[in-house]
Amino acid sequence: MKIISHRGNLTGPNSVHENSIEAIDHCIYDLKIGVEIDLRCLDGKLFLGHDQPEILISPWFLRIRHEYLYIHTKNQEALNYCLTENFGLHYFTHENDPYAITSYGYIWAYPGQEPVGWKTIGVMPEGHWPTLPDFYGICTDYPLNYISI
Repeated sequence: MKIISHRGNLTGPNSVHENSIEAIDHCIYDLKIGVEIDLRCLDGKLFLGHDQPEILISPWFLRIRHEYLYIHTKNQEALNYCLTENFGLHYFTHENDPYAITSYGYIWAYPGQEPVGWKTIGVMPEGHWPTLPDFYGICTDYPLNYISI
């Protein structure tokens, strides 16, 4: 099962460190796990940040990490940026939809939703099932509970 860190979190939600370059890079380079990040684009500039643009990044930030990133585009300009880039970004957009389809054809399942097909990524599975359904992967604030270091 593929393990994806939600915003770079490892042992639970952490609004101080999530979506930070340090947290993302620790997941990718030290733990070798994917990371769901929140991307915003304003006036042609790229930012990490869930509720608002917080950390300015360059296109190179995405380019050199793209194999590990699951990009949640948080506004229309960010979605358009990902649509027009030509280096294999894996992205999606949604609000509270039960399911979203990613640019790689995976099903991003909102918390509590059952798998739909073999390519389903379950989000925040903790607290929803005593044993995990047969997900392709999970996106969680607690990836260290699912991997051995």
